[in-house]
Amino acid sequence: MSLTYEFLVQWTPSTGDWNLYQFINSDTAELHLVKSGNWQTVKSGHQLIPIGNYVIDREIASNQFRLWQVDISQADFLPSLITQGDLSAELDPSTEIIPLGNYLLLYKPDTGAYQCRRFDPFSNTLMLTADSPQNITGHWQTIKNADLIPVAGYVVSRDRSDGQCRTWMFDGGSASDILPNPQIPGMQWKIDPSTKLCTLGDRIVGWDPDSLDITLWPVDPTLAHPGLPAKTITVWKNVLPADTVLFGITPLVPLELPTGVQGGEDGPGTIPWMRQRIKKVVYLMLENRSLDHMFGDLYTEGKVGKFIGSDKPFDGASNTNWNADKNGHRYYQTKFSVHSVDYPRSDPDHTYSGIIQQLFDGTKPGAGHIPEMRGFVKSYSFSGKSPSEVMDYYDPSMLEPLSLLAKQYAVSDTWFCSLPGPTDPNRAFSLTGSSFSKTENFDSGEIYIAWPKSPRRPSVWDVLWAHGIKDWKLYYHATWGNLQYTNQLFLKGHIGEVDQKTDHYNTDISEFISSAKAGTLPAFSFIEPAWVGNSSGMVPNSCHPPSDMVPGLKMVADIYNALRQGPDFDQTLLIITFDEHGGIYDHVPPPYTNNAYRNDTERGFGFNLLGVRVPTVLISPWIENSTVFRSAQERRQYDATSFLSTLLQWQGIPASNWWLGDRIRAAASFESVFQAEHLRKDIPSSVQAPELDPKQLDMPMNELHQLFITRIVYTLCTGILSPEEIEQEAQGICTLGSIRLATQALDKLESRLNAVHSKN
Repeated sequence: MSLTYEFLVQWTPSTGDWNLYQFINSDTAELHLVKSGNWQTVKSGHQLIPIGNYVIDREIASNQFRLWQVDISQADFLPSLITQGDLSAELDPSTEIIPLGNYLLLYKPDTGAYQCRRFDPFSNTLMLTADSPQNITGHWQTIKNADLIPVAGYVVSRDRSDGQCRTWMFDGGSASDILPNPQIPGMQWKIDPSTKLCTLGDRIVGWDPDSLDITLWPVDPTLAHPGLPAKTITVWKNVLPADTVLFGITPLVPLELPTGVQGGEDGPGTIPWMRQRIKKVVYLMLENRSLDHMFGDLYTEGKVGKFIGSDKPFDGASNTNWNADKNGHRYYQTKFSVHSVDYPRSDPDHTYSGIIQQLFDGTKPGAGHIPEMRGFVKSYSFSGKSPSEVMDYYDPSMLEPLSLLAKQYAVSDTWFCSLPGPTDPNRAFSLTGSSFSKTENFDSGEIYIAWPKSPRRPSVWDVLWAHGIKDWKLYYHATWGNLQYTNQLFLKGHIGEVDQKTDHYNTDISEFISSAKAGTLPAFSFIEPAWVGNSSGMVPNSCHPPSDMVPGLKMVADIYNALRQGPDFDQTLLIITFDEHGGIYDHVPPPYTNNAYRNDTERGFGFNLLGVRVPTVLISPWIENSTVFRSAQERRQYDATSFLSTLLQWQGIPASNWWLGDRIRAAASFESVFQAEHLRKDIPSSVQAPELDPKQLDMPMNELHQLFITRIVYTLCTGILSPEEIEQEAQGICTLGSIRLATQALDKLESRLNAVHSKN
């Protein structure tokens, strides 16, 4: 039996009477009556539109609305009025409002015209402003006079004349059509037009008031053919009133279940267990290191204390693993004999094509072809450095405190990056559930600056906001021009209040340190590394090669120590991971998985193959010592979207509400790592931070530095210099030999621009 926090409301508009049922997803499927009541002010002439943790109460004739928050524990499950207003300026009475996860679709059935706008429960219009570039306006030629039913990230269109159903996957980032072709296979049902339809979680519900039965059409977005066989069940003792309306609600799951509501397992390793103990999550994503390279020797000595998932030995490096160069000479995997952490000394290829070479060594991916992991040496041969640099691995003692924390808490040896590609698409997967159908970085500074001016897919912060959750911040390392990479690509333009209060939701890393020590961190903190250095002494600390990893290891120590000194460590989870392997060898073939959006493809790649393994460390006193965790969930793998899946469940948001694509729905979540029944006391009170060397600013620039220097130049110069002048400035600085020279050039550029400002 699967117990979910999903409810079906039976409402009679003529009287205002209602019944609330919990859906029990057993073999027979059941509706369990939770409570009944009567609304005096919500009757005929009103339309109730459930979306996330809310119900929109629309008076159709006047277009007045009220937004109610759902709370199943109250006698009236719609007890709190959040906002109210007038939608007359946004739509006319003939326009239908369709909830699409984090969006509202304004649809005119007679013409097929539509507007798609982000839902905002804190706005007096419920949506982004009409002039937002994130809005999508269109006109369907073939979707007219249709009932539109949203379910599991898809939209089913039922023709009102013949009952023929067609289904598309919704894409809020597709400016040309939010329901792009092709249609979804296996979801072309025929449902009689007289049958009324609504959504309940990941299923469509059909009913007739004069029938005792309802029919369920379940949808599983993790399957190639997501539409499952329909099931008809008898649920009513008497026929329903003729004007009966049914609608499903999937509100936030509370920490304590209300009276009369059934729950599932809540012991160690479950989401309820995690939610009761973890109140704050801190997420740090570093750059470009593979698991073998960093932790291949982690458990050569010492014993794993706790296995989660399978109990196979830790899958680390081995001197039997090899790659050959183009002449057939083999390079075996061995431990570095060096005493520095700046290898490899050249930036390995980590473009999509380069990684495909590393994985398949000249053969083509696809059709379940398992990567042989034999092309790393050939891929690295262009560098002029020894191929062993890309094959070898570090002694754990050189990577402290990260290696120490991995053994004190939990590390996974089955965590893969989200696709065989570089920084931007992998970070996009980690925060939005997809790479926006891109396999490479999002190109030039001009594209970067203009990114928020076109519709983009939602991020994790959109989902949180749409459910009324504001308790989060992004922390960045201030350099020049207020460069806020994560905000620029994945949040800017999405939420009006966040744009107006950017400094509240996006702030400097120094505030994170002070807030951690004071116990005033938000529920969710995302930390962005320093992409480049600056003249104030900041050095790049993302760990992207070729660079010294000491600054990144120091940042890990600073974050851990600040949390450990604060009062909230006992209820905090710190996640440290890497975006991708950076072209560095790992011996484990990545598995195939779900495409995030079924129509996404680039250069013949269907986004259905994970990238190479990367280190992921989970830190909490509720995790047992020396834990190694693997997915125990059938057909589900760990990748960056596992963070999204776990975070959203931890926040109580049902999966049917996410609407971030199919990959996140197929990802394994990691709540099973919380196995300690009592708070551990045998944990480090602090870790030693390695000392920085001022000479680290003299490190040569790598591809990532050049990418971000270009973006910094465009951030500084846009609106002041011409596009040609900006590009010339960026190219000139990127050709300099070191980070120090680049920072000096950026200082001079900023001074010149300030002088121009002063004159104007």
